Amino acid sequence: MLNNDKKIVAIYTRVSTLDQAREGHSLEEQEKKLRAKCLSQGYEIYKVYTDAGISGKFADNRPAYQQMMKDLKKGKFNLIVTLKMDRLSRSIIDFEEFLNEVKKHNCGVDLLYEQIDTTGATGMLFARILALFAQFEREMIQERTLLGIEGAVNKGHFCGKPPLGYRHKLGSNGEERLKGWEICEEEAKIVREIYDLCASGKTYFLKKSIPKLYQNI
Repeated sequence: MLNNDKKIVAIYTRVSTLDQAREGHSLEEQEKKLRAKCLSQGYEIYKVYTDAGISGKFADNRPAYQQMMKDLKKGKFNLIVTLKMDRLSRSIIDFEEFLNEVKKHNCGVDLLYEQIDTTGATGMLFARILALFAQFEREMIQERTLLGIEGAVNKGHFCGKPPLGYRHKLGSNGEERLKGWEICEEEAKIVREIYDLCASGKTYFLKKSIPKLYQNI
């Protein structure tokens, strides 16, 4: 059992590709700031848990977060330090589960950018409000993304990555254009060789041949 007078800390960092592009909070920057926070407060760091390139939509697809929660139940630390509430979750359902667990195990939550004390009823209320805003922001991002894709399709743009053997058409300046695909000869020769192997019944060789073919791209 930990002495609650001594703060043993779990640092949690997470970034999705979109988060990093939008906010510039790389994992390294997050950890650096959180370590500085712990040092200034005299906290002892138990472990840094990092989920790289993973959305905060669902808790069960974040291995580091899951490990942190397992260690919480084992009493390995009594304080979780993270950048802000949306690092922990962008789902109000998952966040409610998180709050129940930290409360059950007498664990505090220290947010670098959001000063909230989760040990009291008022703090818990504000934490839930922040979680709602985090979920709302995620849903708005999804909505804007879908609208962007729909708008691009309506303009005749080809969305997504072209299949093997094709590339986006190149403009006169050499930049990719989204209105159509054209054959990419370097990849097309691989597609043709795969087709020839299948057509000649030599599918057994595909497993060995394909990695070698990719190395030549």
